[in-house]
Amino acid sequence: MKVTDILIESQHPVLYHFTYLGNALSILQSGVFKMTPVIASDAELAAHQGREYDFFLSTTRSKSGHYHRGNSTGVMFVLDRNWVNSRHVVRPMDYWGSELGGIRRREGKSESEDRIMSRVPTMSTDSVTEIHILVDESHWAEVLRVTARRIMLLAKKANIPAYLYDNYAHWVVQDKRKHITDLSRMRELLTRRDKEYSSPRISPRSYLTDWQELMHKTHSKDLSDRAQRCLYSLMWYNGSGFNNDMFNAKKPTSSDYPSMLKILSWMKKNNIKTLNGVLVNLREKWKAIQAQESSGV
Repeated sequence: MKVTDILIESQHPVLYHFTYLGNALSILQSGVFKMTPVIASDAELAAHQGREYDFFLSTTRSKSGHYHRGNSTGVMFVLDRNWVNSRHVVRPMDYWGSELGGIRRREGKSESEDRIMSRVPTMSTDSVTEIHILVDESHWAEVLRVTARRIMLLAKKANIPAYLYDNYAHWVVQDKRKHITDLSRMRELLTRRDKEYSSPRISPRSYLTDWQELMHKTHSKDLSDRAQRCLYSLMWYNGSGFNNDMFNAKKPTSSDYPSMLKILSWMKKNNIKTLNGVLVNLREKWKAIQAQESSGV
């Protein structure tokens, strides 16, 4: 470990992970943080070349990082860095700096990101020491009040101190003197007033399952219509869309996240290192299949 890394860790005994209320509820319900795949793009893979970690969780050493600045609702998890360091590798990365050509740095927007690297796609919430929840008075936040209440209850059940705020300035610096302690005020803030509200349920479409068909099936007649369209794209347009589908699925909240993990497993099994390598592999496979089918063999 470099001296600079030791100094960073000694100065920052905690890490901060920001997310939105719905995601925070899922984290506490499952007891794990879902990690983001490193191999979502060839550029990211190149940035992590030589490292044996397929997943990461973005954290920051700063309470007031640019990523969560100005939010009217949200949840900040405070993580014990000693717990994290004893189980994972932590890599500093300036998300707004050189990795993006320094554009954000020239604008004065440094993020001080630390990535928690992992070989598995989840990390236990045992690392959480505090939870800070922001719910303001804006009208659209009203439907999230019950979610915030459930977060408070789950945190209490897990013996994690949780602090509720209705003021961004107090929340962002985690001023515990200003968190809401008055029960009537807390009840007012967390009780849903729109009695008839219910969110519309729309079945999310999975895009990566179409590509999975091309990975596992061996006859054109067995492909679904959507997989047939992917095959056409693969043979004539170099599989345009696959990289975007993988990139969109990298977020743990994506409906395609489980399919993304299965594709990563397939890639590892077949020793494929890049997304372009997936397309090359599938193109060669289906060229051979189509040639065999055309010959009538």
